[in-house]
Amino acid sequence: MTVISDWKTLGLAIAAALAAGVAPAKDYFVAPSEPLTGAALTAEAKAALAAVVAADEFSSVEAALSSGTLEGGDRLILEPGHHGILTISGRAPKGGIRIEGARGAQADGVQIGDTANITLSGMSVYPRGAPADIALVVIAGDVSNLVVENLDMRSTEDASGYVGWSPATWESHKVDGFLVRSGDGVVIRKNLMTAVYTGINSYATHALIEGNIIRGHSADGMRLLGDNSTARANIIEDCVVIDGNHPDMVQMWSADENGTPGFGVMKNVVIDANEFYEWRSPKRSGIECVSQGIAIFDGRLDGFQVTNNLVAVSSYHGISLSGATNGIVANNTVVNPGGVRLGYPRIMIDSGKKGEPSQNVVVANNLAGQIILQGAAIKDVGNAIYGGPREFVAVETQDFRPARAGIAMLVDGADPAYAPKTDLRGVSRSADKGPDIGAFELTPAER
Repeated sequence: MTVISDWKTLGLAIAAALAAGVAPAKDYFVAPSEPLTGAALTAEAKAALAAVVAADEFSSVEAALSSGTLEGGDRLILEPGHHGILTISGRAPKGGIRIEGARGAQADGVQIGDTANITLSGMSVYPRGAPADIALVVIAGDVSNLVVENLDMRSTEDASGYVGWSPATWESHKVDGFLVRSGDGVVIRKNLMTAVYTGINSYATHALIEGNIIRGHSADGMRLLGDNSTARANIIEDCVVIDGNHPDMVQMWSADENGTPGFGVMKNVVIDANEFYEWRSPKRSGIECVSQGIAIFDGRLDGFQVTNNLVAVSSYHGISLSGATNGIVANNTVVNPGGVRLGYPRIMIDSGKKGEPSQNVVVANNLAGQIILQGAAIKDVGNAIYGGPREFVAVETQDFRPARAGIAMLVDGADPAYAPKTDLRGVSRSADKGPDIGAFELTPAER
């Protein structure tokens, strides 16, 4: 997580910029409602910057944004301490403003509405009492060009001990990570969410959900519900069950103009290079869930790309897309957490609940427990069924790279016409003999 941890370095950097004739954007400060006990960092910050910039201080983020003082490119630094509920409403600064937490800056929750051109980065978000809202970060209204990144988000301050929690403890800390009710072009990036209910609920269009880690969840990992959205390079791990919800790693559904699930069409979704682990911690919980992977069962999905994902779940549904049209499912590894061959988890393309047919879908170069394809113009090419745990490097640590015992079946066996240019790890896929089957392209050292 990116935080401002060295005030002296910050001051020297600004001084160097001024000496070089560069006019940096200005830094402003927001005082906490409750400073950290015994911390002198606020005084250090002002002392370090006093020689090079006037460190204007505001009582809250809203006070700073409504002051008319900040200009495009300026930075608003949240000083160490508790900032309560951080609220940003009705703000669209020209040129953009960055709001950045110093080390030790904490909010009980974040609420953003009717806002544009803001980046919020680098602070802790956890409630010190009961959660103030359904999610730690709630985004709603007319929102665009908003980035939320590098937050350390927890259902409670000591959430790292979630493996030992009882169902009652999970219930007492029941709160989602993100709830994005609306918006366009919202970016949720490189945040860590620990011991949450659902990690990310996003109804925004053109959303980018990238590089996040959801560690410990008791409902769905992610709900991707807006058109033209991308989920890329996220890691979701350690799922428990505490109620009647059936968890998915990524759940989708389409809705009509009234928001009724199961109607309408969800369009142009990319789910690429993610890692989904039902359970990855070396310690066991005793209430681990049986999770589904990537799924849409209600409504229709049109124009989609599901590529380079690792899905390690014990449910039947590894990647299940119902009522799916005009898309591709390629180079995914869909495997039981123990690597055992059970005939599932499977990749399945079939009709929706209302009989919506699937058609014009390419299913290529995947490694799975089973593949079931139903519909019109469904192309099945280069797919393989794994044989058992010996074919993977180390199932006990959830390392599902192909072991030498399984290499022959996978190496150079994929159809290059449908393989992504890189694999789950960003390794370039072979252009000489052909790419490998599954989410991993083996390097020369791994062959």
